[in-house]
Amino acid sequence: MLSPRIVRIDRFGSALFAALGLAPIVGCGSSVESDPGSGGGGSGTGGGDATSTSSSATTGSPTSTSTGGINAWTCVDPQARVVDGVDTGFDTCADGTLRRRTIVECPSLLPRDVEACDDGGFGECRTDAECPGANAFCDQQSDFEGGCGCATGCTTDAECGEGSICVCGDPVGQCVSADCASDSECGGLECRSWDASQGCGFIAFACQTAGDACGGDFDCEGQLCQVLEDGTRACEDGGCAIGRPFLVGDIERVAPVMRRNDWRQSYPSGAVLTPDVESVPPELRADLAARWTRIAQMEHASIAAFARFALQLLAVGAPPDLVERTHRAMADETAHARAAFAIASAYAQRPIGPGLLSLAGALQDATDLASIVRLVIREGCVGETVAAIEANEAEGRCVDPVVRSLLARIAEEEGQHAELAWRTVRWALELGDPGVRAAVIDELARLQAEVEVLSPPTTTSADESLLQWGLATDALRAALRSSAVERLVIPGLAAALAQPAQKAA
Repeated sequence: MLSPRIVRIDRFGSALFAALGLAPIVGCGSSVESDPGSGGGGSGTGGGDATSTSSSATTGSPTSTSTGGINAWTCVDPQARVVDGVDTGFDTCADGTLRRRTIVECPSLLPRDVEACDDGGFGECRTDAECPGANAFCDQQSDFEGGCGCATGCTTDAECGEGSICVCGDPVGQCVSADCASDSECGGLECRSWDASQGCGFIAFACQTAGDACGGDFDCEGQLCQVLEDGTRACEDGGCAIGRPFLVGDIERVAPVMRRNDWRQSYPSGAVLTPDVESVPPELRADLAARWTRIAQMEHASIAAFARFALQLLAVGAPPDLVERTHRAMADETAHARAAFAIASAYAQRPIGPGLLSLAGALQDATDLASIVRLVIREGCVGETVAAIEANEAEGRCVDPVVRSLLARIAEEEGQHAELAWRTVRWALELGDPGVRAAVIDELARLQAEVEVLSPPTTTSADESLLQWGLATDALRAALRSSAVERLVIPGLAAALAQPAQKAA
C-alpha cells in the first residue's frame, strides 16, 4: 500500500516563501474551517490537506502569556481548527504553526460517498470504499497527474502510538511525531508545531520553553525555527531537500561514461552501494542501468555547476555564507554522483564512471551579476527546485531500502541547494542593481510564457511503475516541472521582486 505523501509542491512552496521572509503559500481545496478566538498552531499535515483559513499570515510580535512560564512567542491571532462543526482542540496561529490547546477526539468524514480521487488512468483506488481498514481513505499521492493510493488516518492519539498525536483534518486525522499531547503538559507554555524536516513540511510538536528565541519560521528572517537538542527553539539554517544542471549556452552538458571503478566507491570508507538487483525483473535491469547512468552523469555535472558558481560568487563579492553553502553543495553532489554510479554499475553488472567533462565556454560572463542571476534561476530556482520535489516523490514510492535511503538523502540535500539558489537571487536583488532586476523580470516572463504554451504531459501506468525503483520518467518529470513552475517558481520570483521594495519602505 502506498504511503501518503506529506511533501507536496504547496508545502515546498511554503518553505521557499519562508526562506524569502514572506508569507507562506496556502494550500487550496480544504474544508477545514477556522473559528477565531481559541488558540493557534502550524500548517497542515498530510492526508486530506487540511489547513485552517486563518485571517492573516503576518508574524506576531512577542507577547507574554498570563500563565506558567515566560512565553515571548505565544500564539498570535489563534484560529480554532473546526472539522464538520467540531472544535478539534487545535488552533492555527498567525505565523502558520499549530498549537494543541486541548485533546479532542477527531471527527471522521469517512467513507465519503463520492469519488475521492481522480487517478488519471492509474493508481490503486478512486473511492474510500476501495481502501480496507479503519480510517482508510483514497488520497491523491502527488501533485502531478495520477497517483491515487490508499492512506490510513486516525481519530485518537491512541491509534498513533507512543511519541505521536493525531492531528485532526479533512477527511480524517493524521499521526505526527510529538513530545507533548497538549498545552497542559507544557507548564503554562504551549504545545506547538515545528518543521522537523527543515523545510519539507513534516511537522512535529514540542513544548515551548522559556529560552526559546523564536516561535515559528517567520520570526527567523529567512532561517527556520528549529527545536534544538536541549529543547529550546532557535533560528537555524536549513531547507528542504537530483541535481543542478550544468548549463553552457542553455544546453545541459554532461561527461561521457567509461569503464571505471573508482567513482562507484563511497568516500572515505571505500564501500560500494549495492541495490537489490535480484528482485528486479531481468528484462528491466538494462533500462534501470541506463536511467541511473543518466542520473549519475547529471549529478557529476552538478559538481562542475557548483564549482563555477563558487567562482562567480567570489567574482561579484558575495557574502561568505553563500560561498560556504556552495562548497558544501559541491561535496554533496560528489557523494550523490558516486552513489548513482554505484547503482548504475550494479544494474549493468560492470563498473561505470565519468569520462572527461568539457569546460569550453563555461566561464563566459562569469563576472556579470545579471548573467549569473539568470543562470541561478535556470539551474537552481527551476532545476534544483524541481529535482528536490522529484526526489521526494521517488523516495516515497521506492521499494528497495538501499535506493530509498539514498533518495531520502538526495531529497534533503538537493532541497538545501535549491534554497541556496533562492537566497542568492534574493541577495542579488537587494543590491538594487537595475540589470539584475531586469534579468529576473525577463526570466519570470519566460517562465510565464512556458506555462501558457505548454500543457502537462499525459502519464501512464508505465510511468508510475518505474517509481517503485526510485525513478521518474521524462513524462513524470515534465509534469512535475509544469506544476512546480506554475505554482511555485513563478510566485516565488514575483515575491522576490516585491521584496526589495518592501524592505525599502
